[in-house]
Amino acid sequence: MLKSRADNLPLVLKTKVKYDLQSGRNRDMVFEPRKEERQDYPHEIEYVVDPLTTYEFFKAVAVNISKSGLCLYTSTPLSEGQTITIKSTIPAPSQTAVVRWIQKLNDFYYKIGLQFTQ
Repeated sequence: MLKSRADNLPLVLKTKVKYDLQSGRNRDMVFEPRKEERQDYPHEIEYVVDPLTTYEFFKAVAVNISKSGLCLYTSTPLSEGQTITIKSTIPAPSQTAVVRWIQKLNDFYYKIGLQFTQ
């Protein structure tokens, strides 16, 4: 896997930059300091939205993981602030996580940022 030069920078200096593909210019620059370093984690996982009232399992594909959270792709629409319980075994301090951000990719898939609860 190719690594960008940004992978070699201290964690505090890493940024996320959005580009306008037509003009090649930055649309805006968002500084994104991370508490924990992320590791690639391409695994299929199962989760439940409300383990106390339903036993319906949903599937997702994890993108990366850190000590504080998980990023995944899912076809299930979730809401910011919603709590999910991960039923798959993952290398994390908790099996419960809160949805912190959502990016709708298309009519079928979402990219979700989760923060583990302690």
